[in-house]
Amino acid sequence: MTIKPKPKPYSAINRRFYKAFKRPQKKKLFYGGAGSGKSISIAQHFLQGLCSGDGVRRLVLRKYFPSMKVSTYLVLKSILQAWDVPYIEHKTDHYLQVGDNFLYYMSLDDPEKVKGGEFKEIWMEEATEFLEDDYKQLTLRLSRDKSAEDVQIYLSFNPIDENNWCVKLMEYGKLHEDEFLVHHSTYKDNIKNLSKTFVKELENLIDTDENFYRIYALGLPGVLKNKIYNHFKIENSELWPWNNLNDSLHFYGLDFGYNHPMALCEVWYFNDEFYVKEVYYEREKTTDDLAVWMQLNNISHTDYIFADNAEPDRIDMLCTSRKVSSVIDGNELSIYVHSFNCNPAKKDVKAGIDFIKGKKIHLCSKAINGIREYNNYKYKEDRNGNVFEEPVKAFDDFLDSLRYGIYTASIKFGLNGDLGATEQYTADVGYGYDPYTPDPYLEY
Repeated sequence: MTIKPKPKPYSAINRRFYKAFKRPQKKKLFYGGAGSGKSISIAQHFLQGLCSGDGVRRLVLRKYFPSMKVSTYLVLKSILQAWDVPYIEHKTDHYLQVGDNFLYYMSLDDPEKVKGGEFKEIWMEEATEFLEDDYKQLTLRLSRDKSAEDVQIYLSFNPIDENNWCVKLMEYGKLHEDEFLVHHSTYKDNIKNLSKTFVKELENLIDTDENFYRIYALGLPGVLKNKIYNHFKIENSELWPWNNLNDSLHFYGLDFGYNHPMALCEVWYFNDEFYVKEVYYEREKTTDDLAVWMQLNNISHTDYIFADNAEPDRIDMLCTSRKVSSVIDGNELSIYVHSFNCNPAKKDVKAGIDFIKGKKIHLCSKAINGIREYNNYKYKEDRNGNVFEEPVKAFDDFLDSLRYGIYTASIKFGLNGDLGATEQYTADVGYGYDPYTPDPYLEY
């Protein structure tokens, strides 16, 4: 079966933003709701500059480089592909080149990377990830170089907390229009590019949480309070103690979804601490799609996967060796999938959250969806300000998978500090698990 390829994304530029790029202010702040098109439009603007032949160097920044590699960097390359633009990529020095123009993509972990007059346009994507001091140091270094006087700085962000420095800078910018352009947008400014499911989810936030509706649907500053987790350590996973982790307890957590994202996290347990990666986070994917992805991406067939126990049929599907079909990059792939050791998770929400609160959690900085959920995960609150010990059911798919995995493993393996740090574990036969399967036969 041949699947007709989808139209290339990002081929048209949103005029709502295009006009703002032409304004003379040197500091441009783009804030608003989810799906408003602000990040895509700024990326298109920077790539237009890359293709313009003006000989200018431009810079795109994220706070953490792993976040850049799995998000903004991929968007930039997708746009160039959609535009059929030939380019040279320098992966070591992290820049794209078209003619004599250069577009660098970096993190701000080393502020000295950004020198005075080297760049004429700089974009701080997901600006709320940065510290205010990052922004101040950046502008200070630029201001002391005469050649940097005409540099333009772009910031893009969701105004998740009225006390965040980006929101305060935005309010200051509104009073200083000669220096700042402040641009607001919502999903309605980009609605022709959004799925009906996504729009419905945004609009339904008004019945879920008024604060989330204000932030993500209306694009207005929110008041982020009653946050559930505040103790995760967001880190470069390359620096984790892999000599110990490779010999430690290893398992997965899985939250099923379709309209909501399907989320799979990978967890290592060492020295009473948990190390977590986000390995799968996709909307509108079936269990078969997940099974094929897991087979092709070497997800363990023997280590435990603790999955939402409200979906026994889907757990059974993952535990069955069979031939499965999935559409990958527009082409249908048929593959023989070995059974996975998938088990129903313990879903006691309060007990699970309380357990996680009492443990050290190391979260890989590449977990862009997990970090976003972590920053938004909060308890329910009624209109009278009464707080309930129940999470808001939004922005929780990855965190549900994390809770399923960690809390269920804590019960299964007795993770109460009594276990040896380097003890070896072998997964049992799980829920419907069939370890006796023939070798897989791939058919393309």
